[in-house]
Amino acid sequence: MANQRIKVQCPTCKKFRFITRFMVYLIKIGKNTGNCKSCSLKGNKYRLRTKHSKETRKKMSLASLGKKKSLQHRMSISKAKMGVKTGVVPRSAFKKGRKMTREQIRKCLRKREMSGLEKRVLHIIEKYNFPYKFVGNGDFFIERKNPDFININGEKKAIEVYWDRHKEQFAKGGLNGWKNERTRVFGKYGWQVLFIEGTGLTEEKVINILEGGD
Repeated sequence: MANQRIKVQCPTCKKFRFITRFMVYLIKIGKNTGNCKSCSLKGNKYRLRTKHSKETRKKMSLASLGKKKSLQHRMSISKAKMGVKTGVVPRSAFKKGRKMTREQIRKCLRKREMSGLEKRVLHIIEKYNFPYKFVGNGDFFIERKNPDFININGEKKAIEVYWDRHKEQFAKGGLNGWKNERTRVFGKYGWQVLFIEGTGLTEEKVINILEGGD
């Protein structure tokens, strides 16, 4: 009997619905208006799917700053976001051997800013009017490889700038494996790769490489 549902009419929209005996009791003592869910949300600025203002979002962000979420909380957030299209490819997709498409790589690259090393090399290129332009934001691909700079004077030359310690730590096969793979893929299409390492980089060193020296 406690779970028995009673048919009542919404006083606002006049539609009928079934509610529990306890809800009927709350209506009688004035603790509930008796409106259906749709009518109750009308005019409520805190209703679901309402976008918060920029100022409110900032306050919410600051309020949660530094607070650690429990495992259960993180799992509930993850479950809620399953199937939501964010434009970001989940890392788990590549643990099973899947590779990012060219378009997925391009989207990731367009979101990142130029590195300090890329800016230094670009400054030298522009200062001495070398025929190269920056394409490391996903503007140019050879297969699935995106070089940092390419020649714009008709020569098939690409520039890759890097730090030794970074490639040794993260690149497949280390620094030599990364350079060999780049050279192999670019070479299939007649391209030459110029490698510029950032340690102790000087203008003279960059000029020497771009002019064809060692």
